[in-house]
Amino acid sequence: MGTGYPGKHDNQKTPTLSTNLRCSVSDEGSADPRLAGLHYCEHMAGLMYVRDMKLLLKPAFEAVLTEMELQTLVWRIEKVADYPNGIEIPDGALIASNEAWIRWEVLSETGGSGSLPLDNGTSTLTRFVQSDLQDFIAESHFGWGEFREPLDQP
Repeated sequence: MGTGYPGKHDNQKTPTLSTNLRCSVSDEGSADPRLAGLHYCEHMAGLMYVRDMKLLLKPAFEAVLTEMELQTLVWRIEKVADYPNGIEIPDGALIASNEAWIRWEVLSETGGSGSLPLDNGTSTLTRFVQSDLQDFIAESHFGWGEFREPLDQP
């Protein structure tokens, strides 16, 4: 499963999201093994590294898309301010709440999330993206009117 659109936007400059923060890596013994190794920043709620967001959200896509749909899935995280010609934010970038959104393509149909809310934790973020993905599926040609059971996050 890819996380970008290869070949598109190759000549555009890479977005920079700057911040000076002290960050740490979560304990490997985390209650939720998907969260082990994610980076958390001290005293800065509402911030997350792109690479960690991708790790966190991958199961949300896997929970609602069929195997055939997953094989065609391409998704990436873009800055909202770059709309409509957004480019993928690098994995090492730190993004703030409502600064980015997800764009996806499934079976040649495109869609995306709203601005990503990071202020209320990873569970809220996952449910938000999954809700937008569910809306996309229900309005798509391949899944018209279907409800796919959402992933139950801790």
